[in-house]
Amino acid sequence: MSALLVIFHPRRIPAAVASFDALDADIAFVSGGNESQACDMFADVLAGSDHDYLVICADDCIITQAAFDAVVAALEDGVEVATGWCTLDRDNPLANVTDAPLDGDVPRASSAWG
Repeated sequence: MSALLVIFHPRRIPAAVASFDALDADIAFVSGGNESQACDMFADVLAGSDHDYLVICADDCIITQAAFDAVVAALEDGVEVATGWCTLDRDNPLANVTDAPLDGDVPRASSAWG
């Protein structure tokens, strides 16, 4: 199974770009146009891809290999849509990926554990 990481990339944020460069992943950048042109570019990426999974990211995220691999693993395990790997802050490795609905109406660390 293969995954394509698509990054909507209007800016070049050094820390984010460094994280993209460090990934062992196929990456397509959608950049260099307005929003309408970005839609067309994205459609072209989809039409030209033979990857099994599509992972989409904004240009201001810092992605670790572990984060990318966790999202792809969720997809490979049969999760139809995996979303939301986002660490609590840059010094805390806890993230918000879960394979179950939140427990309750308020997101908190204990909502998906258990």
